[in-house]
Amino acid sequence: MNLFVCFRSIDDFEGIKVINILKNKSQNELVILEEIDRNPKWKKNVSDKFSIADFVVFLLGNHTFESIHINWEFQKAVALNKHIIGIKLNGVSEESLLRFKKYKVFENAEESLEYIVSEGRSYTKIAV
Repeated sequence: MNLFVCFRSIDDFEGIKVINILKNKSQNELVILEEIDRNPKWKKNVSDKFSIADFVVFLLGNHTFESIHINWEFQKAVALNKHIIGIKLNGVSEESLLRFKKYKVFENAEESLEYIVSEGRSYTKIAV
């Protein structure tokens, strides 16, 4: 199952920690996709990865939606009707949570992983 993980660079430390938890505890059931480089082709790179993502995961921090990149990724995920979930980071703001009121938000990576794996079992595997 493919996850695209979105988070702000100011949340790198916590973001990488969450990604490592997802990788380590998923027992190779997940492929983590992310776009680190903000080069001129980043929107195309993200769009390509979104096309194969089963879930788009937003790591919600204090200033998550103050980023033009995160806002674009969120709008793109919504437009593509992707399965969107959020994971709270330390210091998550009310603003970030309000933006996610229509989506599932989890307290931590472990809690989200249980949901992702259970929901993912209903997906048909697609060879890429």
